Amino acid sequence: MKQGLCHLVFSAILVAQQSASISLLTLIATPDRYHGKQVTVSGFMYLQREGNALYVAQSDFQHALFKNAVYLQISKEQFERVYALNGCYVEVRGKFDAKRMGHMGAFSGELLVNKVAPVSTLTVPAQRKDASVPASCGS
Repeated sequence: MKQGLCHLVFSAILVAQQSASISLLTLIATPDRYHGKQVTVSGFMYLQREGNALYVAQSDFQHALFKNAVYLQISKEQFERVYALNGCYVEVRGKFDAKRMGHMGAFSGELLVNKVAPVSTLTVPAQRKDASVPASCGS
């Protein structure tokens, strides 16, 4: 009985490790550690032709700092569902590929996207100076 419980706990730990929730900075700084693994990261998502990406910050997108971002490989169906969150801070879950660098090799890896969800800003209200940020972002 004790062995069964230990196996169950160990299995739960392995599942948790397989879908690690980490900082986007950690992912970019140590890509080999997460290659081929499911990860959950948060950042500023911008979707555009050949440039779907998750950036560390909105300013990284605005200044075209592609190495501060990972390319998002999104299916057509997913794209249509998550486009309302374009220009928002989001949480993305997907399988990370440290060897693929997105369009023109400009990014710091690639995420095969499974899920995109808005990041709640209810506890820390954003003060918008840029009216181009969609109201659908939750702030």
